[in-house]
Amino acid sequence: MQTGADLELKKVLDKTSADVGDTVTLDNNGPQTATNIQVNDPVPSGLTDIVSSGGYNQGTGIWTVPSLAKDATATLTLTGELSSDGTITNTAELLAVDQLDLDSTPNNGDENEDDQASVSVSVDKVADLSISKLDHPDPVDSGTNLTPK
Repeated sequence: MQTGADLELKKVLDKTSADVGDTVTLDNNGPQTATNIQVNDPVPSGLTDIVSSGGYNQGTGIWTVPSLAKDATATLTLTGELSSDGTITNTAELLAVDQLDLDSTPNNGDENEDDQASVSVSVDKVADLSISKLDHPDPVDSGTNLTPK
């Protein structure tokens, strides 16, 4: 009988416009409960005004899940405002767990393992604005009042 856990991270963006909601799910595919789980999910530069769901420390970027039963899912949602142009990429990786992860090694930076997930959003905050004014009468004589048109 195998002992350990099989943790898998997934990231999903809820939209790619001015505000971004980034949902991270952590699944335990078994065969046993995982305990003292830490996921490294630092807020990337280009996001401000971050709001997070429980267990997340914005200062360290660590999401702590005390326990996750076999076949259960834990969810972290980070919401923020985009503050710069360009591509913003957010990567989360399993940092630590008490049990052996059966198909990946925590905190090794291997993007091909299922304990790491990334999402990217392209941001173009450039606006194309123009203002035009009309006067009345036209042409305007010196010393006369203008009225908006």
